[in-house]
Amino acid sequence: MAASTVPACKAAILTLLKARPALNQVQITWGEPTETEDLADELVFFEDPVRRLANWGHLGNPNPIDETYILLLKVRNRLFGDDQQATEERCWQLVYEIEQVLRGARPGGLLKPIDFTEEQEYRTNQLSDGWFGEIEIPLVCTARI
Repeated sequence: MAASTVPACKAAILTLLKARPALNQVQITWGEPTETEDLADELVFFEDPVRRLANWGHLGNPNPIDETYILLLKVRNRLFGDDQQATEERCWQLVYEIEQVLRGARPGGLLKPIDFTEEQEYRTNQLSDGWFGEIEIPLVCTARI
């Protein structure tokens, strides 16, 4: 028995996203790249922490363990120049493509489809040569170990 379904679910989500033609120019990774030169202008990755609740039932329970967790999927983009609006619009377009892939999906053997009801947070930062947009998408997942 696996300790958690989190790694399998993350891997399955990444596979689904990489298969989406509209995202084929986007860097999609398990975690945030560690080197600045590794950063693409459009990037999707999982961010820590994973918030998890496991329902163990009672001690000695032979039944499977259900777990619910929230994976934080981060979407980033960067555009050169002064167009903050275009930066934000492109970031939301990437979110739309991600939601189209994952809505109704049960990656990694989830018990029910991914829940998108958690609040999404968007922010922009001005760079010396352009704008940087970022959206955090909480993905609520329920699985059985």
